[in-house]
Amino acid sequence: MLTDYRGNYTVPVSIQFVQQQAVVAKLRPTTQAAPTVLQPGDIITTVDGEIVADWVKARQPIFPASNQPTQLRNMAGMLLRGNTPTVRLGIIRNGKASTLDVNRVSLSSLTPPTQTAATDSSHRFLRPDVGYLTLGRSVRKACPASCPSSVKPKAW
Repeated sequence: MLTDYRGNYTVPVSIQFVQQQAVVAKLRPTTQAAPTVLQPGDIITTVDGEIVADWVKARQPIFPASNQPTQLRNMAGMLLRGNTPTVRLGIIRNGKASTLDVNRVSLSSLTPPTQTAATDSSHRFLRPDVGYLTLGRSVRKACPASCPSSVKPKAW
């Protein structure tokens, strides 16, 4: 019943909310041969014409959580689900807005997520100016040594 409501299809990407924006964190492998046109670092602004911030606000009452970051994490997995095999997304890539028709894949074609980062990795870059920190694995000296001094992320 919930699958019918949430949708039987999804875009094979992982989404994370960074500074209240839905950002493509990584691509997910599937058993279907349809690669997505999305790239890590893309900011999703609209889904089938609905502004992401409005989508989040409308669904907050049905996504219980003890705090907003947890609520957004839970919502991220549902943002791109639907009952149609394609979705129209508004995105920002490298500062430029565009609209893309993106293929969805059936939920059954997604392969289970795997650990892609090294177990000692405390961070990774979503794009050159946006990084993601895993605080539980952060080592104070790791970031300065591995981040070029010319890189000045605007969001961590």
